[in-house]
Amino acid sequence: MTTPAGTDRGSGMRTAERERTRGSAATRETLLRLLKEWGRATANQIGKALGISKVAVHHHLRALGEGGWVSYRTVKGRRGRPAEVFFLTQKAEESLFPKRYDQLAKVVLDCVHSDLGDDYVREVFRKHRQILFASFLNSTEPLEDKVRALAHYLDREGYLVKFEEKEDGFLLNLHNCPIAVVAKAYPQACAAELEMLETIAGTPVERPCHQAQGDHCCTYFIPKENVSKEEN
Repeated sequence: MTTPAGTDRGSGMRTAERERTRGSAATRETLLRLLKEWGRATANQIGKALGISKVAVHHHLRALGEGGWVSYRTVKGRRGRPAEVFFLTQKAEESLFPKRYDQLAKVVLDCVHSDLGDDYVREVFRKHRQILFASFLNSTEPLEDKVRALAHYLDREGYLVKFEEKEDGFLLNLHNCPIAVVAKAYPQACAAELEMLETIAGTPVERPCHQAQGDHCCTYFIPKENVSKEEN
């Protein structure tokens, strides 16, 4: 079958666009790695290292800046002229390059457990949750506002939260556990989380799904105030 010439051109343009996209992604990955290795760099320095023009460097830096991966500050140059120096943001440092805080935390907890026992480990997690949820403990906001604010807060903390309102209560679906490695070894972490949510809600909270027990997420059900009062 003969393919129309216009279709050939369209397919070729799409292929070229995909190649440019892949090339841009590779260049930006290399650029980010350079900034990690160097700490900071000017556009000229980056261009020389990557073998691309200053204009192209600024194009990539602008895209990375819009994504929140790169920032810059203006410093005084050798000849007195200001220069823009680029560096990785905290978001890039935490998200793009491996950190093994979980291993360190588990080693510390293993030592605490060995030397001081279960009760002390339980208290460590309780204190951690008190710090994490401090701004909610004395809140006088209505329950719905409090739970919505809690969902937004936990989402910012990396829990990938989906909030759902039901007729009789609220669901918090936590699709990521930032302390999963520790929680699997120490169930006291999950117990402290549930306990703290019940303190904030002022009512018993159910956990029908639990990642540490093999579910795909942790789900908390918080009954509405009128429902919990009727049951009592």
